[in-house]
Amino acid sequence: MEKSTTKYAKKLKELHIYIGLIIFFILVFIFIYSISKKTEAIIFEDEGVNKIKSVKVLENGEFEEIGMPKAVPVGKELEYYIDLSEYENLENKSIAAFYTYVDAEIYADDKLIYEIKKGDDALLMSNAYTAAIFDIPRDLKDRYIRVKVRPLLPDFNKYTLREMFIGRKSDIILAQIKENAALFLVSIFLCINFLVALFINLKDKSFFKSEDYSFLQMSVFGVLMAMYFNSQLWLVVYLMSEAKEFMYFIEYFSLSLIVAPACLFMKPKTNKKFAKPLYIMAGILLANIIIQTVLSFAKIIEFKQMLYLTHAFMLIAILVIMISFFFTNSDECPSKKELMLPVVMIAGIGIFSVVYYIIYRDLAFKTVSIVIAIALIIIEIKEVYEKYKNYRTLRIEKKLYEKLAVKDSLTGLFNRQAHEEFITRIKEVNISGWILSIDLNNLKYINDAFGHIKGDELILNFAKILEKKQEENDKINIFRIGGDEFFIFLEEDENFDIMGFVAELKEKYSSASNFEDGFTQSFSAGCSYYSADLNQDVMGVYHIADKLMYEDKAQYKKKFRKYIVRLEGKKTYES
Repeated sequence: MEKSTTKYAKKLKELHIYIGLIIFFILVFIFIYSISKKTEAIIFEDEGVNKIKSVKVLENGEFEEIGMPKAVPVGKELEYYIDLSEYENLENKSIAAFYTYVDAEIYADDKLIYEIKKGDDALLMSNAYTAAIFDIPRDLKDRYIRVKVRPLLPDFNKYTLREMFIGRKSDIILAQIKENAALFLVSIFLCINFLVALFINLKDKSFFKSEDYSFLQMSVFGVLMAMYFNSQLWLVVYLMSEAKEFMYFIEYFSLSLIVAPACLFMKPKTNKKFAKPLYIMAGILLANIIIQTVLSFAKIIEFKQMLYLTHAFMLIAILVIMISFFFTNSDECPSKKELMLPVVMIAGIGIFSVVYYIIYRDLAFKTVSIVIAIALIIIEIKEVYEKYKNYRTLRIEKKLYEKLAVKDSLTGLFNRQAHEEFITRIKEVNISGWILSIDLNNLKYINDAFGHIKGDELILNFAKILEKKQEENDKINIFRIGGDEFFIFLEEDENFDIMGFVAELKEKYSSASNFEDGFTQSFSAGCSYYSADLNQDVMGVYHIADKLMYEDKAQYKKKFRKYIVRLEGKKTYES
């Protein structure tokens, strides 16, 4: 009872720490956001570009001034007016605006000056996103620009009025580039980071095990964040206006999958009982975007109309991540303490983003992206450091084995003592690979029929072949653990052609035979894959390989009996 109370008190204290840190980071994010807004205002002012912060909406015959960004009710059509009376010089000026899921008509002095209309060959029901920039007529008499928007999606009852800009076209584009420079740089960093992680996982498997995708998973998370944020920027949509439906797909694709890499990243870093729920949530998120893509391009129902479902799945996935993280015992999973800071940062920015979106129906792109990038950097530095530390530990210990009295006197290979120490270290260091159990065939027969010198020659022949393979590949760890028994550990992924490796050894060993009477030296082998991420028992995996070796030996003995019968005048034995 006392133990249970202590455990509860410890968890409650931990929860208070998390809540306190989340509140602290939310306040930091608000400060960062306010600084970014002030910087943004200075940039636009320097470039001679003004923000249109409000419009007048005609409703029930009366004008109502609406600040932007804001979601407003819309029926079959929404009509609003842009008041230009406060701007003195309108010569060579343009207005930049952002329209979503609508057809739009823009009028000046009751003349149509710009139109957004869905084409007959459109792949989707909506008009996706349109970043429009239209010139203000030089001879404008009425100081109002009238805009009509018609929603294209059924049950589309709210339309988000976003901030617009007025200025010279070139100045607007330059101001947009400067405003989003931080986001663009972060996006470039995240993409380069992904390519580096991909290269490392594919190229240097001795440093990052190919089945350990934690570094790659976080970099995928970062790329999805970059894709999502950039797909909604006015400048990006404007430059990609010829592929706006593709950009629309990219937005919802990245949004739907954004939490999936985080689920997979947390799976091996939490208690085993949470591994399955995290894996299932990643699968649900993937299935969700596949189904939504099919439905959207079949023009049955669109991404936008299924957004609440996507948000629900994302929220559930985030809750599963937070619950698995909170209820994981830090003594069993030491990585929990190291992940606390970035996880709390991401939780804080998540709460900040949700509240901001509910109020403004928009996202604070720069603040969110910068904070997410910092959190990812912290996580990935930690991951790289852990991998490097394990890598160095393993390499140093391999050299240390050579200096210790752990060598077999006959072959020069590591002996049983080294083998036992190596098994212990595999349990402690995050390393995976193939375990091979090998037993030379008929060593007893060779010793009795040809003498122990010939038997030693049989062992040495095999040891030399193994040493040569080790010179070609330093990921091979070789141990002679008995008279005719060998243990091999290959630091390769589960896709490695282990059967081809064994077949090559058998061929080389057989061809090195120099015995009379047609005897060919050979060995029996069994192999099994050990995955550190699955928290497997090393000895259990070794026993599987050993069992498979004996099955291989049983098949060999059937053939060897026929050879024994053919021998004349010699006493023969089976190993």
